[in-house]
Amino acid sequence: MQPIHSNFEVKIHGSYILSIMDEIAFACASKHSGTYCVTASANTVWLFKPY
Repeated sequence: MQPIHSNFEVKIHGSYILSIMDEIAFACASKHSGTYCVTASANTVWLFKPY
């Protein structure tokens, strides 16, 4: 995480976490399938109040 990925309370943005999750999913899917993959859809994302 870089400072640009956080808000004024020094909490990471949920959209950045979703971006990292997408990159990990791409890496796993590409490795498993042996070809290029894309994210077709992310149906639901729940971002709750940070603690």
